[in-house]
Amino acid sequence: MFHCRNSAASLADNPNEEDEDVLKALAASLEDVKRPALPSDEDKKPEKEQEPEVPKSAKPLYPVLPDEPKCDSSLLCKILVRLPDGQRFRRNFLRTDSIQ
Repeated sequence: MFHCRNSAASLADNPNEEDEDVLKALAASLEDVKRPALPSDEDKKPEKEQEPEVPKSAKPLYPVLPDEPKCDSSLLCKILVRLPDGQRFRRNFLRTDSIQ
């Protein structure tokens, strides 16, 4: 059974001791705030490993396309791209060219 009187009496007997403990804990927590934060494991990584941030407005870089071949149409693959604004882009490639 829980006895409130006994616990209240023990607190009344040592009020300074409890206050001292609270003050020590408060002082320790304030010192933690005053100290500069130690770098975490993530911050310790060298900057070489971190990928540079690419702005969203930057255009992706693609490899340069080879010049259009000028040969027999049976050896060509013709690509036509129609854009939403109605523009058309046509490009010829050799059938033997890789897609990558």
